[in-house]
Amino acid sequence: MAQFQRDSGNKMSLRSEALIALGVAVKGAGLITNAIPFVGVLIGSFLVALNALFVNPSQGSQLLISIRYILSQFGDNNKRYWRKDRYFRFSTKDPERAVLESKYKGRTHYTLVYKVQGTVSQTSFDDDLLYLKEVNKNAIDGLEKDTVRTTINFIGIPRTKPKTLNSNATREMQLRQKTLSRIVTGLQDTQVLETYIVLDNESYESLMKKARAQEVFFNQGMVVTYHMLKGDELKKLINKLYANDNFTK
Repeated sequence: MAQFQRDSGNKMSLRSEALIALGVAVKGAGLITNAIPFVGVLIGSFLVALNALFVNPSQGSQLLISIRYILSQFGDNNKRYWRKDRYFRFSTKDPERAVLESKYKGRTHYTLVYKVQGTVSQTSFDDDLLYLKEVNKNAIDGLEKDTVRTTINFIGIPRTKPKTLNSNATREMQLRQKTLSRIVTGLQDTQVLETYIVLDNESYESLMKKARAQEVFFNQGMVVTYHMLKGDELKKLINKLYANDNFTK
């Protein structure tokens, strides 16, 4: 009977040690689980503090810039709805689909785009540069304060497309086309420069007036060639600028 009691005591002791060990294990697991969010909070706090120390040379504190950007993604302060990107559509005022209409900060904007080929090059004479500088100055002055002009440059790799020949094309013409395509395709490190001039105004009538005035300066030698983008060509450029479909459905 005494031996049975000693065995029972040993079993009770083993159970107590097992429960203590289990409790320590559970406590240790809880510490490990809580340590992951704690480390995340520390890293996040460090990054926020580091962001506050950075200074953007053109806009000031990087922290303030981040806060302003987050707030700018919201619309009306009372409604607090999430504002999407600036979306465009062809203006109903222009049947040729050359003028875009969009909403920006609650105001309607009208936009048109010219694709141009510049005049200035490395071989330009000083007199030509001075003349073009004066023409460009007059063109900017003619925009006044209600119109914004923006120049966009794209540098990319040329993509050649075979030209469709007439059905009566001779064999020599076909060979000539193949030779030109092979030469252009074989060029190494070739780049193409595309230049666009964008005009933006809150008034459709004022925009068209300023566009005609700009074309006068274009014809004075400000650019070599120009044409106004319309329809699908204009839509393709806008999607290229914003890297997605920014036209209203």
